[in-house]
Amino acid sequence: MDYVRSFELLDSGNRTEYFLVFATHSIDGLKAMKAAMWKVDPTGRYQFSDATVSSQLTLFATEPDYVQLKALLLGRFAGQAISISAIEEFVVADTAFRESHYKRQILAPMEREGELTVVRSPRKMRYRYPLGTIIKFD
Repeated sequence: MDYVRSFELLDSGNRTEYFLVFATHSIDGLKAMKAAMWKVDPTGRYQFSDATVSSQLTLFATEPDYVQLKALLLGRFAGQAISISAIEEFVVADTAFRESHYKRQILAPMEREGELTVVRSPRKMRYRYPLGTIIKFD
């Protein structure tokens, strides 16, 4: 299999009960599975615990750790000119994050701050990164 992800299920005592493992040759299949996993665990830890199941609403909404994703992108691509499709494949295949987590939340702020340069793009609007876009992480 080209792509493998696991999802941990915890019992009511927050102990690991078992892991669900997803394996596929398809990047689109991986995207679909990660979308489902993020719906269950929006922190990106890929866990579900019976201890958190209740009729009470949670006090704080969880969201992805964008600081971590930015660090992963810089660690992999710093100083390189790279295509958006290669960045997306890295995000989906090699991190816990989804394809919807990196453009608006990471690339656009980095471009605004001068931390990346758009080398080439068919984009019609600033801070958009369609297929065919090449960026350089400065």
